[in-house]
Amino acid sequence: SNNSSSNKGDRRSVRKSLSQDDVATTKLKIQALIDQGRDEESVQLSLKLARRLARRQRLADALEALSTALCVQVRTVGDEHLATAQTLLQMGEVLEGMGDPARAVEKYSKALLVQERLMGKYHEDARATALKVARLQTPQAVCLQRARALYEEALAAKIEAHGPDSPLLLVTLTNLGAVHKHQGDLALALDCYTRALAIAAKTQDASHPDLAVAVSDVAEVHRLEGDFAKALQYYRWALSIRTAALGPQHLQTADTMYNIALVEKRLGDYAHSLELFQQVARLFRELHGPQHPDTLDALVQVQRVQRLFDKANSSC
Repeated sequence: SNNSSSNKGDRRSVRKSLSQDDVATTKLKIQALIDQGRDEESVQLSLKLARRLARRQRLADALEALSTALCVQVRTVGDEHLATAQTLLQMGEVLEGMGDPARAVEKYSKALLVQERLMGKYHEDARATALKVARLQTPQAVCLQRARALYEEALAAKIEAHGPDSPLLLVTLTNLGAVHKHQGDLALALDCYTRALAIAAKTQDASHPDLAVAVSDVAEVHRLEGDFAKALQYYRWALSIRTAALGPQHLQTADTMYNIALVEKRLGDYAHSLELFQQVARLFRELHGPQHPDTLDALVQVQRVQRLFDKANSSC
């Protein structure tokens, strides 16, 4: 019986080893299908792989496989398709399992928009997704309200003790601004971030990376408000700081380039936006690897802006 038990253990070990090899082989097959233009097959195989990985609690790998499927779907059937929405839902479920409710809500919300447009807001699938979003947002809203009260109390105490321009206010203003932003109160967020930037500009070196954070915070709120011209101004300022302080190959520099490319796309500067997204995709591939979600997202953006660029030129 000891022998039998040992053999069973050996068989389990072999099955696990074969499974790991199979995952690697499947990834190679998916890439080969993409290279051959067999898009639907690559999507189905990516989704199947993601399900297998999720069952084994290899959630980061499952998210990577889903990102691969989503990238192909966006390129072939577009954002406004139920198949794309279904993949977004699966990504939300995986992110929930990874303990990342904020990103899960982001994926669920994108899927919900597609479902409501194509199926109607009262369709049972759309209502089920809306409930997922509400379930995750309710405890988050309570936590944000508590955080806001604590940060406002801390800020008032620091102003009383050190004055309104003290560098000791910088972190509290930044944190309070982030809470306001997550609550959707962009005017209050901009006020906090602008005050933080004024303090940082007075107290920090012009090429200090922390100054770039303050500048980027202001840029982000302007982008969310739809003031893309102002957002571009601040993002370019942040890029100049990060390029000087961290170098052109740093991840924070690449992230800022990505944001500039997004804004330029909204402003209709497709040529420069495309050039930047291509640079960012190369940097993300070097820094993250070819299958990382950020790399895949940058590649999707390249494809989207290329289509906009081609359409704009063909209509001239």
